[in-house]
Amino acid sequence: MSSIVPRWKVSKVSIQASRSMSRWGSIGMLILAVAIASCSAGESAPTAEAVENRHASDQPDPASPGRVLFARITPSDASRHYVIDADGSTQRPFAPGKAFETRHLSPDGAKLAIVAMNDQGGVIVGGTIGVDGKGFRLFESADPTLHLACGVWAPHGRMACEGWDDADPSRSGIYTVRASDGSGLQRVTHGRDVPCDYSPDGTQLAFVRAAGPDEVETLTVMDADGTHLRPLFRGVTLSGITCDWSPDGRSILTESDGTLVVVSPTGKASSFSGEEIDGYASGGVWSPDGARILFSMALEGEQFDVYSAAADGSDVVRITDSDLLEEALAWLP
Repeated sequence: MSSIVPRWKVSKVSIQASRSMSRWGSIGMLILAVAIASCSAGESAPTAEAVENRHASDQPDPASPGRVLFARITPSDASRHYVIDADGSTQRPFAPGKAFETRHLSPDGAKLAIVAMNDQGGVIVGGTIGVDGKGFRLFESADPTLHLACGVWAPHGRMACEGWDDADPSRSGIYTVRASDGSGLQRVTHGRDVPCDYSPDGTQLAFVRAAGPDEVETLTVMDADGTHLRPLFRGVTLSGITCDWSPDGRSILTESDGTLVVVSPTGKASSFSGEEIDGYASGGVWSPDGARILFSMALEGEQFDVYSAAADGSDVVRITDSDLLEEALAWLP
């Protein structure tokens, strides 16, 4: 994997200290503390056969318009959400006063999937919020001891969740619930698995499987019903947004040790790079048209800021610039 590291990168230790390297951001300290997941004996995947850098275009296209959602992490580890235009202008608060993490935009573009701790015994649950920051709603707990971080919209009006039970590691796995109210709990996998995105046609689910605390995480794809698992890429960093399927279905964007990596459904990988992508990058998200990628990046001596880039690694736009840690979350309509 030495060929897919940037020319300069922040050490993983320093990033863990500043960001806690959690796949759920500001509630990550809690999740990392309570998620005692079991070791799974799933299939192992070889490192990608060929890793080739993508090069920036000499004449980048202008940045596409739009809005993005990001989280700003304060020194107290509290997270505040903001919406900002994709060119870095017109920043405004999003759902001020609410504590949650967000991941997926609903298929109709009207809502975001959110994750938060409910008031029913401190269990983590999923929920929804409108793209206008209104209509905050958390699901009722489907099980009093099962945490369900439901951040991924699934086919047929459901959501996929990372599930775990503090007292019973054998319950760790991917579950689905109804996106309308969090009911109808169904188990899909058994293992320390983190769902991240369905294929555009809804027939497959990409997720990250962690074999154990000292093992590397593996990007894995399976049919939506939990069958036909296919390990694709080893060495995924289990933090922030773990992977995102491209709108054309041809590739999956993930992260390995501070480098964004594009992986095909067959397992071929290439680093997402460009002349101005020269820091510790994470949390890549495709734009709805597949023309750009939204991500977070920390340059030497700086905290994470939010950036976007064209799909070929050119036309890098710095969207946020502050002394606080900022995490890219989603493109908004």
